[in-house]
Amino acid sequence: MPPGSVPHPPIDPIKLHSVAWVTQSLFVLNLLAYALEVLTAGDLEAAWLVPGQVLMKLGANYAVATIEEHRWETLLTSCFLHGGLLHLVFNMVALRQAGPLVERGVGAARMAPLYVLAGAVGSFASSLVGWLGSIERQSVGASGAICGIIAAAMVVGWRVQGWRGPLTQAMARWLGFVVVLGLVMSLQGGGIDNAAHVGGAITGAV
Repeated sequence: MPPGSVPHPPIDPIKLHSVAWVTQSLFVLNLLAYALEVLTAGDLEAAWLVPGQVLMKLGANYAVATIEEHRWETLLTSCFLHGGLLHLVFNMVALRQAGPLVERGVGAARMAPLYVLAGAVGSFASSLVGWLGSIERQSVGASGAICGIIAAAMVVGWRVQGWRGPLTQAMARWLGFVVVLGLVMSLQGGGIDNAAHVGGAITGAV
């Protein structure tokens, strides 16, 4: 440690989450959106798996509708919708883990635009790939935006700790896992939207 430098105090996870009000707000908005999905379906079974027509009604990203019918608002609305309970839980756990780290590092004023831009660009990447490849699929979920947050956390870690820092390495491994898993699942015909992940991650890093 250079002479005269002051070491950073350890991060208190409880305090970190208590001051991350933008992350908490995004968390609540995603939960409210999911509650609206279930209410719109009018069936408690939709709490486990939301019907596709309900997702379309509430603003799912569908390549043909988004690009050819100019439903650009779905690039954003789809970032708050989820196709099922497990989908929601996985994304919200990731948001609660990475969001406060980024919000603490870059400030609350940048956190909300980061989520929105990363999510929207990820949705657009998904639409573009689906449209060019004639792939008829719905795309919903916060994962594009969250990949942007994870990539932003990696950059913050690099600027503060360097490439070998624990935060940088942890976020790089996390992001790499998500992208590789998405690629493998895509090749096997799975429902993971890797285009949204990559588009969101690039935006978040930038």
